[in-house]
Amino acid sequence: MRELTPEEIKNAPDWATHYLIRGTVFMWESEDSWSHYEAKRVMQNHGLATAAKPIPHKEFDISAYEFSDNDILSVELQESVSDSHVYFEFKREVDQLFHSRNDIIAMAKSVKLTASDLS
Repeated sequence: MRELTPEEIKNAPDWATHYLIRGTVFMWESEDSWSHYEAKRVMQNHGLATAAKPIPHKEFDISAYEFSDNDILSVELQESVSDSHVYFEFKREVDQLFHSRNDIIAMAKSVKLTASDLS
């Protein structure tokens, strides 16, 4: 099985963790979903195919993510040797900030948070 190209890694769906290429068949997979390479429809999966390979690390650009709060003008990830910070710029002065579950997942991805970091 060939390796993914940089363009394929960049275009991998957010939900996909693995890929499988056999001849002309190219599939994205996760534990609970799968889809053909260019298909829009995502099907239910019952575990990964044994030949599926992990998708190489795909950088997540937080500045390209569209947050659910419409008052957010821009977002920037700033990293130092010891820590990472997500900075928000707002369209107007705000008293409260609300994040959806997907917003929080996006922030976690941007700072490369893993399950082991949470335990």
